[in-house]
Amino acid sequence: MNANTLKFAFILICALAPFAYGRRVYCARDALFLRLALTLTACADFCLLITNWRIPGVLLFCLVQCTYTARYGGRARAAALLAAWVPLFPLLLAIAPAETAVSAVYAVSFGFSLTSVVGAFAGGKYPFPNNYLTLLGMVLFAICDINVALYNIRIPIFNERQDLIFFIMWSAYLPAQAMLSASGYDYARLRDKNSR
Repeated sequence: MNANTLKFAFILICALAPFAYGRRVYCARDALFLRLALTLTACADFCLLITNWRIPGVLLFCLVQCTYTARYGGRARAAALLAAWVPLFPLLLAIAPAETAVSAVYAVSFGFSLTSVVGAFAGGKYPFPNNYLTLLGMVLFAICDINVALYNIRIPIFNERQDLIFFIMWSAYLPAQAMLSASGYDYARLRDKNSR
């Protein structure tokens, strides 16, 4: 079993875990978005890690970030992101290679989800520890994506540090998926059970 298969197996476990929570979720609506986002994440990583289908993988990650935007910021904010895609996709495809265009749309999509989770944290949308798991999970996700961009940029200073960038990328991404997976659990129920 190679490294990519092991990584994908871990990501798949993170995607399946919230389905095993059953009713032990913080909120049914939140669990719906979380399960969808993690399922799309597993599909995207299957494309990128197993089949090496880069453009479909990044497109799926755009949907992942749209789903997280809906989770943290509501459906209206996710609808605004979808509305931004309408002019953005054709414009970028007209001026840049397909992979670059899709990556740029992904960057915009991640910007929406990251600002949404910061807003949710600041607004007290989630109780402890869900609030920290969602925020730290998305921040680590962002650190991973920044390093993915650095890894793929053809600039000598980054090319000389490819091993370090690759290490940081995966050291951020795998814990991010674990934290996001755990962020949907109802920890209040667990505390109540332990206090009896």
